[in-house]
Amino acid sequence: MSQVMKALQRSELSHQQYTGYAMGMAPMEQASVPLRGFRWYHALWLTLPGLATVAVLGYQGIERQQLAIAQQAATPPAVIDVAAPYQQLAYPDFGPLIRTHVEVPIFDEESKFDDVANVALNQTESNKAQPERVEGKTTTAAQERQPIQSTATVVTAKVAPSSNAQVEQQSQMALSELDLSQLSPEMAARVESILKANHEADHSAPETSTAQALPLVQHSDELTGRLPAMNFQTHVYASNAVKRWVKVNGVEYHEGDKMGDEVQLVAIKPQSTIVRFRNQQIEIPALYDWRG
Repeated sequence: MSQVMKALQRSELSHQQYTGYAMGMAPMEQASVPLRGFRWYHALWLTLPGLATVAVLGYQGIERQQLAIAQQAATPPAVIDVAAPYQQLAYPDFGPLIRTHVEVPIFDEESKFDDVANVALNQTESNKAQPERVEGKTTTAAQERQPIQSTATVVTAKVAPSSNAQVEQQSQMALSELDLSQLSPEMAARVESILKANHEADHSAPETSTAQALPLVQHSDELTGRLPAMNFQTHVYASNAVKRWVKVNGVEYHEGDKMGDEVQLVAIKPQSTIVRFRNQQIEIPALYDWRG
């Protein structure tokens, strides 16, 4: 009997264990089974309303900003008038003013320098009030009504020169008595340089006259193919003939130099150069490029 009871108890325990295991396994098996009905487009459909809402709100915000900017640009700025106090004082009295501006003449051409020299000579002659005796003839500055052009003409008008030496001596005396004190230092220096240049020009009388020189520009057709090519690169003119020079084809030449087999430099003028080509003098403008 006891064995039968033990067998029943064992059978009941095993039944209870089996029933509990089966009940515990069922929820786990159900959880492990995936939900195959949910797909990716379901998530897309869920996010579309949110994206549309954000886009609409952003567009409306941009429109509001543009509208505000347009209204601000259309509205003129407010101008407020503010009264500024000021005080008007009496104009100071400085008394009579002295003119301090000094006008300095500007000379662009050499002829103007000659005019200044002539004016200085006229002033010197007009200041001489005492009579002058020349070869027994007495004259005064008031009796001489003819305008004086230069020192040489003054000497020639008063005296019939017996020799060139006497004329030269009288010219030197007239130049030494020239009064330049009424002129400014700069003007006096210019007049002295002009007189000195004229004196040197008289002593350096050129042997060959350049008055009959043939202008190259007007006769270029005649000289084309005959006169060699010459490029005048530098032109330096000075009152002293020794300091005059030109640079032709990269070589410096002075008056009297040979520039080629048939070309010789005769004279250098302020605005042109005289050359001799086959016993014919030709005048070429300064800094002229003759291509031959």
